[in-house]
Amino acid sequence: MSGKLFVGNLAAKATSLDLQKLFASAGTVKWADIAIDPKTGRSRGFGFVEMGSGEEARRAVVAMNGRAHQGKFLKVSESNPKGKNARPLPARPRVASSAPRRGIRASGR
Repeated sequence: MSGKLFVGNLAAKATSLDLQKLFASAGTVKWADIAIDPKTGRSRGFGFVEMGSGEEARRAVVAMNGRAHQGKFLKVSESNPKGKNARPLPARPRVASSAPRRGIRASGR
């Protein structure tokens, strides 16, 4: 097991520092981060924690998965490598450039 963990079902008010303190009881925390929505600036409800070793990561999963934190039950598991389970973006339909755009009147009225 790698040392990187996925932490889901986080409360909206949870911070990276909260995660770091919480997971410190299972071992050395290299870093902790919460995913933030770039449009709203609010938490997306999940984050990542990297532990010092694979053994510490295993202990953290056992200790923290299902644990209540700020009124919600955490879901902790080993993080998947970037791109392993990534969903491809849906294909966008191509629009001909000569097609009239909706909402714009050609007559200028």
